[in-house]
Amino acid sequence: MTHLSDNNILQYTLVAADALQGVAAGIGIPFLESVCSISLNLIPMIEVLSLLSNCVPMLIPPESNHFQRDRCLRMTEEIHKSLCALGALCLGSEDTRPPEVLGQIAQYARTLQAFHSYLKAQQDLGKIKRFFKQGEIITQLEVYEREVKQAANIFSMYQGVGLSTAFRTQCFDAESRHQEFLELFSAVSIDTSSLRGSSFTASRGSLSHLPASPKIFHGRDSELNDMIGILLADRPRVAILGPGGIGKTTLAMAALHNPVVIEKYNQRHFIPCESASSSADLASIMGSILGLELSKQLTRVIVRHFAESEPTLILLDNFETPWEPLESRAGVEEFISLLADIPTLALLITMRGAERPGKVKWSRPFLPVLEPLSKEAAHQVFVDIADEPNFEDQIAFDKLLDLSGGLPLAASLLASVASFEGYSGTLDRWNVENTSLLSDGLDKRLNLEKSIMLSLGSPRISSSAHTRELLSLLCLLPAGITETELVTSQVPVIHISQSKSTLLRTSLAYIDVHGRLKTLNPIRQYVRSAYPPLPSLYWPLVQHFQDLLHVWYTHQDLSSGDLVPHLGSHMGNIRELLLQGPPPDSQSEYLMVGHGIIELLRFMRLMLIGNSGDSLMKKLPYLIEVTGNSQLRWAYTCDYLRGYIPPIVPADAERLMMDGLEHFATVQSPVEEIVTFYNAVASHACANNINSLNSMKFSDFALSLAKQTCHFRLILDGLQTKFNISEKHGEYKLAAETAREAQAIGRLLSSFGAPVWSAQEAVVHVALGNLSRAFDLCEQAEAQLSRGGMKGTDKPLFILDVQADIHLMKSEYIEARKMHTRIASRTSPKISPKYHGNSLANIAFLDILTGSNETEICSSLDAAKAVYVFLGDSRIQLCDWVTAELYLLQGEIEQARSAFEQTVFKTHSSDIRRDCLASLADLKHGMSTLLATFRWAVVYLAFSRKSRDRVGTFQAFRRLADIFIRMDEEQTALELFRTGLEGATELDIHRLRAECMVGIGDIMVRRGDSGQAERMYKAAPPLFIAASRRKEASAVEERLGDLYQ
Repeated sequence: MTHLSDNNILQYTLVAADALQGVAAGIGIPFLESVCSISLNLIPMIEVLSLLSNCVPMLIPPESNHFQRDRCLRMTEEIHKSLCALGALCLGSEDTRPPEVLGQIAQYARTLQAFHSYLKAQQDLGKIKRFFKQGEIITQLEVYEREVKQAANIFSMYQGVGLSTAFRTQCFDAESRHQEFLELFSAVSIDTSSLRGSSFTASRGSLSHLPASPKIFHGRDSELNDMIGILLADRPRVAILGPGGIGKTTLAMAALHNPVVIEKYNQRHFIPCESASSSADLASIMGSILGLELSKQLTRVIVRHFAESEPTLILLDNFETPWEPLESRAGVEEFISLLADIPTLALLITMRGAERPGKVKWSRPFLPVLEPLSKEAAHQVFVDIADEPNFEDQIAFDKLLDLSGGLPLAASLLASVASFEGYSGTLDRWNVENTSLLSDGLDKRLNLEKSIMLSLGSPRISSSAHTRELLSLLCLLPAGITETELVTSQVPVIHISQSKSTLLRTSLAYIDVHGRLKTLNPIRQYVRSAYPPLPSLYWPLVQHFQDLLHVWYTHQDLSSGDLVPHLGSHMGNIRELLLQGPPPDSQSEYLMVGHGIIELLRFMRLMLIGNSGDSLMKKLPYLIEVTGNSQLRWAYTCDYLRGYIPPIVPADAERLMMDGLEHFATVQSPVEEIVTFYNAVASHACANNINSLNSMKFSDFALSLAKQTCHFRLILDGLQTKFNISEKHGEYKLAAETAREAQAIGRLLSSFGAPVWSAQEAVVHVALGNLSRAFDLCEQAEAQLSRGGMKGTDKPLFILDVQADIHLMKSEYIEARKMHTRIASRTSPKISPKYHGNSLANIAFLDILTGSNETEICSSLDAAKAVYVFLGDSRIQLCDWVTAELYLLQGEIEQARSAFEQTVFKTHSSDIRRDCLASLADLKHGMSTLLATFRWAVVYLAFSRKSRDRVGTFQAFRRLADIFIRMDEEQTALELFRTGLEGATELDIHRLRAECMVGIGDIMVRRGDSGQAERMYKAAPPLFIAASRRKEASAVEERLGDLYQ
């Protein structure tokens, strides 16, 4: 092999493959594109092998590792020979299609493919396996090297013209060979200006003097405007700072291609610095791009060149590479200070990190360190590349948006994959491949992993083991952490302040608005895989958060101050620690994880969190089995029986209950475990319609036992179970008494329990038809809760949902929609998704009632369906009911009837069944015959009476009255209308009052009582308008007009 640097031959081969691939499709040579494509994918793998050659695993002899690397580099030079020969063969010969030539090209592609697959397989092997396979690895590499070298010789023989005799006979001088390769492409009118102008020691990014203007550019308008303003001023000196992949070069190129900047600076140069390690290297690259002759005084030549030139703008890209090493920093800073002294030269640099080089007076105000894109800007990047997601892909799209972390590079690469695999397919691949999915070639601008590797390779990072320890810990803390919390948790990271400062200076971390140290998501993903935290760092932090959760759960009946919002802000951290940390190594560590998961899941039910605990739940059965811990087992069983945790493995609830009853009857257990278990059994019996007497019996036993302990958390838990059972079975008086007893305890403890119980009492009053009292209780609860530190939990949503139900029952549809809109705006498919889906479905229904745009209705309905499909939630039947209502609006009567009937029979929700019955029983919809509608109305009445639903009962009376009118049972209809009107007036239900008034008015017209009819017709329109039913109001006014004629 010739005496070339590793980087040279890699870059030569990369350039040759890239150039040849650019013409392969045009000249139509079979298999040539495959050869080029595989070569382009091989080079990054060989480069990584070269970079890591000094990081040898202890088990593998260093000489073996270097031997493999050197062999791969020799093979790379043979590949370069082959590509040059193929270029000459294809471009210089009129007949390049003999079967033997094509066969050799195809066979060569197979050889490269096999070599690529082999390297990929070696990367996936563990250290131990690689150690035992050393002999096999060496033998296989010998085979590939022999085949690659043989192919190079064959292609050199075939090639007849195009390269010099020196190349054809020797093929040893790689630099000369590469130069002649480029000249060959120039001779056949292929534009190689981007290939020839750069130093061959530069990376692929240096091949173009001035890269193209970015075609996709969002979210940086403010920074761009600020930068252009500085560039148009006198003697601009600008540093664009930020982490890798944040879009520094893209922003710089947008500025360089701006028309006003072009007008001021006719000369603009792009100087890539990632291959420079000193001021001499930097001067060499710059001189090569400027076309200056190499000399010992090159720095002075460059300074004189710029001083004598017209106004010029230069961009030093990735300037941190030559600047970071301490041994070269002074020389590099001296060089750019000389450039900065030239009045006509505008200096622009991009650097990883948050520090600006010294010895330069940078333009003020400084351009701030670039931050991640806003969610809106990242969204636009995605849709520019991969189009808008449909409703089935919306959740996957949102997850990918979060995974990008607002990094433009990550967003672009994820979107590129999604453009041909779809958003759901891309998310599936991410779950398997993580950041390796975002690697596209050798260029760090197209390879997120390489971009991160360069940052981690910074001397400032590599010189401090403690900095890397802190970074490895941050990779499990997506919500970040303060320095104080790290100290409090007793994490054994030495010199935390110094390590934190280093991470901030290199932009591998940043301080968020809450003062927390954080890293961007793509960096976390890569570091977690490459440098996972040591167990000695991990377990103290897990213990710290588990202790906080236990304190919250044990004392949640008390006023918790800021503990709930504090834990809420760390939920993502705790979940990640429990899910992604190192495996437990002792019984205590297994139990720490198990109890941590149980208590985190309980906390997540309080907060606005949906199904993000699913992965944690799946770990519980194994933890229970491996520990054999009784407390953990029954904590899991109780939460399962209460419906808080879905069954991870097939479980017989009846058997679990019997096992528990036997266990607690025979084994002395803590009172808390007994009370919790009996409450769980009572809740399960109630939810699954098991004997109501038994469910209340278990509840009473648990409550009596709790009261003996005087532990208010246990007492409130018992009262909640008793309330749920009595409310479900229509024992509203008992439910109200229970709620008031709990309110008294909440007031005593000054906890959030009092307002929450006020809202639960409001639920009872809604069922009793005391809507005014219910609304007053909700307003009280909302005011108290806003002062109680429970913002961010599901409690305010619960109150809003009750208020929305009250407005809906009163037919105040606009107000109900406002409440659901507030809920939807505070939630998402990931944040409290059940509330989100419910509100979207209700918004669609309310829009149907008020005659809104069908497009908006369908949009809300589709979004709700997507949420429920993702959750696998049976409440999707709510969407089935709304869909049936939409069919009615569209005049699809038969489809509507079928949808209502199917939903009635398959749903387990009494609310959904009630609403479907209400529509099937309404003669005005014309879905069924008179007799069939009558039967549905009777069923609706019976259902409402059985559930003690006063509002439903009065609604059923109105529907039956309409039917009796058609049956010529006028007197019966009149009595039903009057009873319905009395009830609607008492409950203040605007639309039902108006409908009953119109019904009575119509009967009075038939009887000739125009005075009574007039009074009814005059009173009805304002009520219809209050219910946003203007069409009905107009119809009544027409009746009134007819009455006067």
